[in-house]
Amino acid sequence: MSGIDTTGRKRVRLVDIAREVGVSRGAVGRVLLGSGSNIGVSEETASRIREVAARLNYQPNQVAQQLTGKSSRLIGTIISHAVSTSRADRLLSFEAVARRHGYRVVVAQSDLAQSDLDAYLEDFATRGVEAIVYLDTSEAAVGRLSHLPNLVSCVRLPGHDICYVQMDRAAASRLAVDHLVQRGRQRIGFAEAQRVTGRLVVEEDKRTGYLAAMAAHGLTDGAERIALIGEDEHGPDQDRRADEVIDELVVKKGCDAILFTRDWWAALGIKALKRRGYRVPQDVAVVGFDNREFASLLDPELTAIDHRHLICAEAMMNLVIRLVEEGSIPPSQRGVMIAPTLVVRQSS
Repeated sequence: MSGIDTTGRKRVRLVDIAREVGVSRGAVGRVLLGSGSNIGVSEETASRIREVAARLNYQPNQVAQQLTGKSSRLIGTIISHAVSTSRADRLLSFEAVARRHGYRVVVAQSDLAQSDLDAYLEDFATRGVEAIVYLDTSEAAVGRLSHLPNLVSCVRLPGHDICYVQMDRAAASRLAVDHLVQRGRQRIGFAEAQRVTGRLVVEEDKRTGYLAAMAAHGLTDGAERIALIGEDEHGPDQDRRADEVIDELVVKKGCDAILFTRDWWAALGIKALKRRGYRVPQDVAVVGFDNREFASLLDPELTAIDHRHLICAEAMMNLVIRLVEEGSIPPSQRGVMIAPTLVVRQSS
């Protein structure tokens, strides 16, 4: 199959390489594609074929490879189309790791509705992807994908036996609370994101860790120091909602520190504290949960949990390779929890 490549140039074909080397097309296919097993090629000739292929920048035709039973080396990824640097970080980290392992990534930026997911799954099947990696945190969407044989998710889903890799969010909350207690804080509040439709599984993990850490330090009033905020980071009333959190946790309940489960809300919280005349961290310490790129640009710079996206991506890729090469993974080895780190800056 000839044609035009993505740069507009004529695609290099097996016959083009064969003509330059002076061998048959079948000999070139034997060396580069593993086809034509009955064709003998000397090591010297094979080396010459590979040299010419590299010089001409030969790229195997994906469809032709699939027709001959060759591995596609393609991984489908699914991620929400909603703008988020955390999602982008997960995707870019995974793509870099997959490329290092010789795989290419096909991206489905979906609204996560069933019909949209079905359309992308059909597209993945047509392309011959070998595994699907879910890079979002919507438990509803991953539940609709949980039947897929070679699925790896970035969030665990209670009640579903799927492969997953996620940062240990409960441990992250414990890490943040321990840090704040070491800094002398005793009235630590917790600002938790919440959907209109209800609680988020990932937020429940963070809350569980917060309450456990508070209890471990003898701070038994943790449940009374929780405030709920919306999930939408870019709504028109975001400053009002940040003000409400500060009113509830600091003005009314006297919190001297707040752990926000999103960096965006932590940044808005710092602004709201300043509007009321509070100093950060002298009066109220603030910790975020994403270590986003703007954390070091705030005034003061934001202390935040780092999700270690590259480490997570490596673990996800290891599961993908095992699923592709072994066909299945024992239940006890399907879940990987990555230990978080805390990046301490001026806000705490």
